[in-house]
Amino acid sequence: MTDETNQAGAMSALYEALAKAQSGMGALAKDAKGNFGKYATLASVIEVVLPPLSEQGIAVIQMPETSADGMTLITMLCHKAGGVIRTELTMKPAQNTSQGIGSTITYARRYSLMAIAGVAPDDDDGTAGSAVAKTQQATPTKTTADSRAFFTRIVGMVRNAPDVDELESLFKANRQEIDADKYKADILKEFSERKAELEAGQ
Repeated sequence: MTDETNQAGAMSALYEALAKAQSGMGALAKDAKGNFGKYATLASVIEVVLPPLSEQGIAVIQMPETSADGMTLITMLCHKAGGVIRTELTMKPAQNTSQGIGSTITYARRYSLMAIAGVAPDDDDGTAGSAVAKTQQATPTKTTADSRAFFTRIVGMVRNAPDVDELESLFKANRQEIDADKYKADILKEFSERKAELEAGQ
């Protein structure tokens, strides 16, 4: 049996185990409240995601690494048969302080874990996953309907940002698509108003 065959079998076993784990994942509640709206904490994501994964022999590994470009979080799903799914998310902390770096790591872990496990908070239309899965290039042929849908999603995330650090991280993660969007001015206004609300509440 070749190495390629072994690897294919390991990945097939991982996909099957992940599908079974996902079917056992309950609803992800927004269990914390910031200055505006509710959001799902990292602890609540872990509580929903890890037990079903563990039951199927899947371990979760999340490792932050720092570089000149900022912080890169590596998230991996590792199956007992040897299959591995890996994703990376690079973000730059809004503030180069322990608190700023910690907040960015928590933000990245939460959204990366939700994305790779395929879960979203109650009443969430998929914005958690889209925050992680943004492409590095803006889509030049975005239609008015697509643009409006992106506006709705990004505004929902802005209004639920629990603090300024996460708000600024959200902006950095979506900046290219915001710049290319038809409703850029309105989106920037939402960011500005939310930042003012958060700063006033500190």
